[in-house]
Amino acid sequence: NRFDNFCLFNCNFIKMKEVIQQNFEPTIANQRLMGILFDLGVSFHQIRSAQRGFSFELNGPLDMRFNSESPLKAYDIIRRSSLPEIETIIRQFGEEKSGRSEKNSKLLPNSPI
Repeated sequence: NRFDNFCLFNCNFIKMKEVIQQNFEPTIANQRLMGILFDLGVSFHQIRSAQRGFSFELNGPLDMRFNSESPLKAYDIIRRSSLPEIETIIRQFGEEKSGRSEKNSKLLPNSPI
């Protein structure tokens, strides 16, 4: 099989060193690591599809999970978090310095912004 020398791992980048050490030990013959391919972001398909919640133009569920097997959706975070918690999330992980803006208030149905 032409894919006998190919290994696929679905994990957080923080666990990469552990995955490499567990699966590519230097003492095992013919188990050299020759390269790594990363999936580093959002694809055009994800932005153009309403299903995953990444689209800027189409209405869809507020999902926004890169890994569809992950149990926590953006909708869950919004519903379980207070306004100050959401502002902190937007400030730390978004591109809003204050965490408060009129466009972010669209996420919060009863926001006073």
